[in-house]
Amino acid sequence: MRNLVDGDLLYLDCDTIVLSPINIPPEWELNIGAVKNLHFNNVQESPIYPIIHSFAKKCDINMDSLCYFNSGVLYIKDNYETREFFSQWHKLYLYYLKNNSIEVDQLSLYKANNDFDGFIKEIPGEWNWQVGFGMNYMCKAKIMHTFGSVSNKLHDIHFLKRKDFYLKMKKRMYSDWELTNIIKNAKSSFDEKLRIIPTKDSTESSNKSVTEFCMQYKNIIVYGTEDYFFRISYLFQEIETNNIIGFIPSKQNAKKYGFMGRYFLDFDDLHYPKQEVGIILAMDIQDTNRLLPSLIERGFTNLYIYI
Repeated sequence: MRNLVDGDLLYLDCDTIVLSPINIPPEWELNIGAVKNLHFNNVQESPIYPIIHSFAKKCDINMDSLCYFNSGVLYIKDNYETREFFSQWHKLYLYYLKNNSIEVDQLSLYKANNDFDGFIKEIPGEWNWQVGFGMNYMCKAKIMHTFGSVSNKLHDIHFLKRKDFYLKMKKRMYSDWELTNIIKNAKSSFDEKLRIIPTKDSTESSNKSVTEFCMQYKNIIVYGTEDYFFRISYLFQEIETNNIIGFIPSKQNAKKYGFMGRYFLDFDDLHYPKQEVGIILAMDIQDTNRLLPSLIERGFTNLYIYI
């Protein structure tokens, strides 16, 4: 596209929504600007890294660089270097498509960026807020990226990540008025069962609601560090469940957090039938972004997130 359009440009995927006026900062002295994929600085920490790695292995691409950019929003200057970069990216994309049946364009973008010695520069995450990740960009996001082409359990988190919405829209089952309202309320269209509670500002009322919420379930999944367990352990004193399943680094320390008699195990070893289960996540932003998609994909629909 760089070689088809003249002048500096801001490219947006069709599954993005512009949330605020776009003004390119004058201090941006870069050739190509992009946001890290799923907002992870290290691609190896991304929940989809196994998929990325398998594609790379299939294409004989060495994953030495940790920088893996999302191609949904790109700021591109018009000069000789960017045109050469896009020519290389296009050639690589066609090559991997023809020879390896890889249809995604970000793998060839990754390879092109490595070939050009890290030509792409990172821009702030609010320019490509990827829904389900980067929760710290939610409030100040300029562009929202909904991943409308992805079809799996991750769609449960937000209305615009559900395949049936796009199918109905394609069949013109929504009026212009309905679509306009959906777009205007895009920031608040998360699943009603998703709750985010800042522990620093927790109140007696919010703590009581957490306890009442947890009492509805026989099994509560708790995940977090010992420090977070200490901060929220008092919430579980009134909960009488068959099990509180959780994981802390030192299982011997369960007593001081009030979890005596409860069952602890590693989160990755959990096996359970598909059902609606209450969960409390007690961790920092980065861990939440890493685990949230995995939890939703595992079938959990009621989430309390402690940040």
